[in-house]
Amino acid sequence: MQLSIGDRMMILNMLPKQQGDYLAIKAVRQFREELSPTPEEVRDYKIVLHDDGRLTWENAQPIEVEVNDFLRKRVASVLRDLSKREVLGEEHLPLWEKFIGDGDGTDS
Repeated sequence: MQLSIGDRMMILNMLPKQQGDYLAIKAVRQFREELSPTPEEVRDYKIVLHDDGRLTWENAQPIEVEVNDFLRKRVASVLRDLSKREVLGEEHLPLWEKFIGDGDGTDS
């Protein structure tokens, strides 16, 4: 799945610490590592975390991130929870469309 720096940072911020069985914890930890920017990306795209909490970057290209069914369902579950609590923001829409689709998310 093609994910931008913004997508990746949003997922990292949304995913709660994983609890459960060993394989689930390991899968989420590896996913977090894959989503995190590499030192090369930080340098090449001038990724900066500002004092006010904003993250900025320049000309970053999306990367291909492997998202298996477990991880897709995990991110979709977090997005559905945000929607159910009515705290889903406009900034979440691209992730919703990638992980859930164009519907309301209740059919999958």
